[in-house]
Amino acid sequence: MAHYTIIIYTNVLRPKDGERILNLKKSFSCITELSVDLTDCDNVLRIVSAINISWILIDYLEMEDIKCKLIGVYQKVAERVMVIFEREI
Repeated sequence: MAHYTIIIYTNVLRPKDGERILNLKKSFSCITELSVDLTDCDNVLRIVSAINISWILIDYLEMEDIKCKLIGVYQKVAERVMVIFEREI
């Protein structure tokens, strides 16, 4: 079974803001893993999902007043990883 890892920069600075992001898992049943790294300067949001919902996530986060930027979408099929989208940094 394939799954997608979606990497997004955010403006989340406080744990309270991170709680709003954690609600994504309740809103999208296809999300299997979700984490926000508040120690990283880019406050990276990492999501693992059964389907590629990257653009839907961007819209959802922006509606929640969370600034974000999609950095990459990676698809894992069996033991092989394919790059679906990757922004040059």
